[in-house]
Amino acid sequence: VFDNVFSDIGDEQSIENSLSTFSSHLKNIIEMAEKCTSKSLILLDEIGGGTNPDEGIALAKALFDKFVQTKCFGIITTHYSALKEYAFSCPLMKNASMEFDSRSYQPLYKINIGSPGSSNALAIAEKLGLNKELVEKARGYLSDSAVVYERLINNAEQVKREAEKLYEENYALKEKNKQTEREIELEKEKFLKEKEKFLANTKAEGRRILSEKIEEANDLIGEIKEILSKPEIDTGDLIKARSLKNKIDKAQNFYEEKISVRNVDKTLKVGDRVYCVDLGKNATVTKVFENKKKIMVDCDGMELTLSYSQVSEPLNEKVKRSFTVSRPNVSALEPFNNEINLIGQNVDEALMNLSYFLDKAQLNNVEEVRIIHGIGLQKLSKAIHNYLKTQKNVESFRFGKYGEGQNGVTIVKFK
Repeated sequence: VFDNVFSDIGDEQSIENSLSTFSSHLKNIIEMAEKCTSKSLILLDEIGGGTNPDEGIALAKALFDKFVQTKCFGIITTHYSALKEYAFSCPLMKNASMEFDSRSYQPLYKINIGSPGSSNALAIAEKLGLNKELVEKARGYLSDSAVVYERLINNAEQVKREAEKLYEENYALKEKNKQTEREIELEKEKFLKEKEKFLANTKAEGRRILSEKIEEANDLIGEIKEILSKPEIDTGDLIKARSLKNKIDKAQNFYEEKISVRNVDKTLKVGDRVYCVDLGKNATVTKVFENKKKIMVDCDGMELTLSYSQVSEPLNEKVKRSFTVSRPNVSALEPFNNEINLIGQNVDEALMNLSYFLDKAQLNNVEEVRIIHGIGLQKLSKAIHNYLKTQKNVESFRFGKYGEGQNGVTIVKFK
């Protein structure tokens, strides 16, 4: 890397050769000045020492200029403040110092690039036991500028050490935060996997329950077929058939609730109840995002972020369904007349026969039937109309029009 290394370290004074400390140093310096190149390395200890400080400093500055002009590399030590200040004025020179703890007076064995450092001669002398009066007297001989300079250097070094300490603490904190972020990310991934597993299990359970309900409904339809296939049907058979029909209605309601998509109002707010389609459960809205495209819900203690397409109106609320499940396609076991005559029957008897008639009409997939009840005092027609209002499979009913029997007849239309 270097074509030559020049060094002048230590004291090579010689009585035999009539060389003083300064002369021995100067002999080496002359060789450096004459032979150094841009690829040379200069190692100089205490440049300008061993002679009058002013002249030593002047000679050192001249050598600095020579070394800078040659653009060689060098490490030069000194205790002269004037040379430290001179180094600040040259872009190709940089001050450095070995750090020293001014409080404990202990060397820190750490190089500090950019700071010239302080000699700390009086502080070290005091620590080594020199009489305090002598130390204070020595301080009194220092020039004001020297005192200010030393104080500024010491304060700057102390501030720098504290800044480095804060930097190291901040770096350690950042590393700790990164580790925490990594742990949070791992927990998030774990949560998402558990969430996916939970949703998959919930969907599978929903499909299983739905399949059971459909199978149950098919069994009930089979039992109703058996009852209707009897040559004669008594009151007990009729009651049993109605009970089976009610069970079918419950299964049908369950099926409708599971598969019916009911769009929610897009003006949802915190606290509203919604139905989570994927989970098959109701949940409470805990947050509505500003873009109005997603919401956060609490479903049995688990918070989920869902889009509007993943929720519907909550179950067990009165909602007009967008469609109805098709009725079982049961072939009539006997010819069915879509008209029944209840004239002359009391209310209880008429309603019993009407109930059986309506059940049979629905099993035969009849869309409309005609009930003849007469006009009279309208007691029977009112009872029939009140009964029809309780039948959820009845879409509408009305008195007959002109030519249909008018108020003596009621026309019923099924859903």
